[in-house]
Amino acid sequence: MKNLIAFMTLSMLFISCSDKAGVAADGAKLYETCAGCHGKDGKKKAFGKSGAIAGRDVDGLVKELEAYKAGKLNKKGMGGMMQGQLTHYSEEDIEAVSKHISKLPK
Repeated sequence: MKNLIAFMTLSMLFISCSDKAGVAADGAKLYETCAGCHGKDGKKKAFGKSGAIAGRDVDGLVKELEAYKAGKLNKKGMGGMMQGQLTHYSEEDIEAVSKHISKLPK
């Protein structure tokens, strides 16, 4: 009986963990924190420094965001702020938000 209870407990734990792993990152939801600086449409110059980000290439955005997150990019002095914004973003989050930004009309 103890073995059955232990097995069922472990099974339920495994199932709940694997369910979360299958959930795709929501690029639009992730972008909500970006919109404060870049605008809902991605056309706002953040702090009057950055250019519009709407419609940019996904691969270029991914590389740039990964570089900001790693502290290897400091365009126009915004490296520290961008790094802070991306601290909790996973690779999947960066991919998802980049795809969302790329779909915003230029």
